[in-house]
Amino acid sequence: MLTTDEAPRPQSAAEPLAAIAPIPPPAAVGSSALPPRHYLAVESYRLYPFTILTKPLFERYAQTIAAPLSDYTFANNFLWLSQRSGFYQIIEDCSCLFSLNGHCLTMQLPPLGPPVRHTQALAACFEIMDRYNPSPYLSAVEYVSAISRICSIPRSG
Repeated sequence: MLTTDEAPRPQSAAEPLAAIAPIPPPAAVGSSALPPRHYLAVESYRLYPFTILTKPLFERYAQTIAAPLSDYTFANNFLWLSQRSGFYQIIEDCSCLFSLNGHCLTMQLPPLGPPVRHTQALAACFEIMDRYNPSPYLSAVEYVSAISRICSIPRSG
């Protein structure tokens, strides 16, 4: 459900969904643009539209990835998402990019950010996708590079 509200809030898997307190908007990092007022609500989570205004934020997190691949550039992701709806959220200090295609929510890439936070961020992302999708079998990360160092976590259910 696309709704409107105040500024975006980074979210953490360690916090209960209902206990997330507002903090400065991630869209404001490196940008003078106003934070997005529209978002995709997945229960208590908010996913914000991935637009051209998201570029400085995305690039800041993409710099943390050691894989020198075009798949981790803003331009490629922006183009890939031209046929879908792209959304993002900062979870566990990682930028998480989601793709909405029809009624299925997936992740475009694994979380981008400090490697020690990837496991927790990925767990939270799968929780979001599982809550949105009609079946947990539809929840997936669409592209993971063989040379990226992303932790794997066991799926329950």
